[in-house]
Amino acid sequence: MPQPTSAMRPPSYLCMQPPRSCLELLFLLALSFSPVRAQQSLSIELIDSIKSTSGPAWAADSRHLYMTAEGRLWKLPIESGRQILVSDDSGFSGSPRFSKRGDVLAVAHRNQVWLIKPTTGSVRGRFRGVLDSRWDITPSGKGVLFAGRGHLWSRVSKDGRHARVRKSPEMFGLNQLLVDDTVVCEERGIVWIFSPYGSPIEWSPDGTRLYFLSARTGWNKIWSVAADGSNLRQETFGDCDDRDFQVLTDNSIIFVSNRRRKVEWSLWHQMRGRDPSFVFGDWGTVQAPVASPDGRKFAFLFSTPARPPEVYVFDRATTAPHQITKNAPRNLAIHAVGGSIFNFPSRDREIEGVLFIPPGVDSSHKAPAIVKLHGGPSMHDGLSWNSQLQFLASRGYVVLAVNYTGSVGYGKAFEEADRLRIGHEDCDDVAAAASALQALPFVHAGRIGVCGSSYGGYLTNLAIGRYPRLFTAAVSWFGIANWFTNDAFPRLHPVVKYFFRDRMGDPGVNEGLYRFASPVTYADSVRTPLLLAHGNADTVVPVGQSDEFYKLLLARSAKVSYSIYDGEGHGWSRHATRVDAFGRMELWFKEHLQGK
Repeated sequence: MPQPTSAMRPPSYLCMQPPRSCLELLFLLALSFSPVRAQQSLSIELIDSIKSTSGPAWAADSRHLYMTAEGRLWKLPIESGRQILVSDDSGFSGSPRFSKRGDVLAVAHRNQVWLIKPTTGSVRGRFRGVLDSRWDITPSGKGVLFAGRGHLWSRVSKDGRHARVRKSPEMFGLNQLLVDDTVVCEERGIVWIFSPYGSPIEWSPDGTRLYFLSARTGWNKIWSVAADGSNLRQETFGDCDDRDFQVLTDNSIIFVSNRRRKVEWSLWHQMRGRDPSFVFGDWGTVQAPVASPDGRKFAFLFSTPARPPEVYVFDRATTAPHQITKNAPRNLAIHAVGGSIFNFPSRDREIEGVLFIPPGVDSSHKAPAIVKLHGGPSMHDGLSWNSQLQFLASRGYVVLAVNYTGSVGYGKAFEEADRLRIGHEDCDDVAAAASALQALPFVHAGRIGVCGSSYGGYLTNLAIGRYPRLFTAAVSWFGIANWFTNDAFPRLHPVVKYFFRDRMGDPGVNEGLYRFASPVTYADSVRTPLLLAHGNADTVVPVGQSDEFYKLLLARSAKVSYSIYDGEGHGWSRHATRVDAFGRMELWFKEHLQGK
């Protein structure tokens, strides 16, 4: 049995401190690259230099935008795009919201919501509540209404009526849409609970109707209902998912949809009673669209596979949007790799993904390939910026981001096809993706890797046990290994617990499914070198999941390495952790996929 090292440490040892290993890893990475290769690689330092930008909010004059980026609150004149710091404080996050009169700006600041005078930056009030449940500013601009415990998605109408979603005790049972304390609509599913579509409810400007997302027709569409619960009607149509919407003063709607391509999320505008018209978003992803108070302009975030999100403004009097922010480093274009749509068969259905092919790769210069798996499973990899995909592609790997069974964007039937089938079709899709890559003339068929985080980490753990000779290397970040012990974790996030109870049933009743779907069941079969990483403060997938899998594999003399990050939750929040985790992933794939 191999002895533990700093990169292969059992959980009983002291948790790894990422800052202590960063210099060592950076030194090793520098040695591992030739000078030419280093110039072609997208470093984690370059990735981290990209500012994280919130959705924009319009000032009352329709000439300025406000947003948060890197913990700061910024003002953006749309003519110049020059970012102006509004407040000296740090700790701001999320998209700001203006009062109905536009004279007060509300923005999350650590565990509070601050009301700020936008012209001076002075703080008018501080309000504490359950920020995770969402909040909204009151019509007077003097207070904040939180959805409250047991509720989500607070939205306040022009005349002060409070809309929110009440979660059922089972979380993913029946969920109710309330106006004040009156139930106006009911829905079952994820769209009102942890919506990957942004806020699923909004008031009309005049406060007479409540608009919301619903999947009752089999696709996520925009619906509306009168404030008293009467006159329910569907607003958008088609076999596509609609999301991120706003109702304008003329009762038209701007919204994001994948109606052109399932992996492309573009901006659309629909007048009442007419077909929607395409606004912007070719071969990319639009997020958080908002119309200016005068109704003449739309602002939104837009990214592509090769460009990170930037704020754009579209003037309805013209046809070309104007990019406002310039957060991407100048040399990013030298390193970033564009993506293409890639479809492949799996069982009786077709699975879609986004394929990244590095420059210079062809049939005479074959490259190793990596199957990348998103989390969720009710999430989606589309034509948008993803730093991990770019990091791997810039190192010469062909990378395929897979929207396996259970992903959103392909209709409710596809999204819920994994109900009581977790670990079945979704895992088979992973194997089918690897086989599809092997058939490409520019891919080394014997050098296929797989990686993922959260549910993607779970599928990585499962696939290398179920298909022991298919993958040459694997990297799993904070993934599930044992459904029984995951469900029994006393501090497991309730949304996660009951989401998977909805998908898998009770472990005492569906014991066979829990066992079949657990990667630990196949530990004896694992032959693929596996790199595990987890944060010890994770309550979405507890660190004990990777602990358990690591011990089982180590006892079986499997090739496994494990890093624990002290204080990290479900994801890498610190720069030092990202440097360490990305660096170890780079070295792992370099050793086992490239043989170096």
